[in-house]
Amino acid sequence: MIELLVLAIYAIIVVFLVVAGGVGRKTESVVGKPPLPSVLFYVGKGCVVLALAFQVVEAGFGVVRQIPVSYGAELLSLFVLCLGALILVWSLSSLGDSLRVGLPGGKTSLKVKGAYRFSRHPVYLGIFLMLLSSIIYIANVFVLIIAVCGAVIHHFIVLSEERFLRKRFGMAYIEYSKKVRRYI
Repeated sequence: MIELLVLAIYAIIVVFLVVAGGVGRKTESVVGKPPLPSVLFYVGKGCVVLALAFQVVEAGFGVVRQIPVSYGAELLSLFVLCLGALILVWSLSSLGDSLRVGLPGGKTSLKVKGAYRFSRHPVYLGIFLMLLSSIIYIANVFVLIIAVCGAVIHHFIVLSEERFLRKRFGMAYIEYSKKVRRYI
């Protein structure tokens, strides 16, 4: 049962990303300029996708775990996955047409409503929770390593994005960052 719920959550996220990333999009491309050197940026993205894909593979086929995981750990993983997915979808919805992978090249506005009232980087918070869920669910050293690498690289992406936002929005971003924490 937990396996089916994990697969359903990922299916919903994929559908949401396809819709949010392209259908009816009237602004520039969803792909922006990487805030870190391109290789590092895409390695970070790849680590996240791979760690989350392993959770899907484990839920679907049961072939990734190195040690047995208790039912309680699976439930905890499911809860963390649901929380992360909800935060991710809410934060992407809050971005609207400003959704980018990387830094925007054109005109953009500072987002401070929706999920951004509570976290300056709720997309990454959602992703970090989903990575934690994957680590708990799979209990595999390789997945732990790639998830931690992905999270560390994404933290550096966040720091670089914050420099960009301070430069782009000046005092408005500085004041916003005094009121709202980076993650939680």
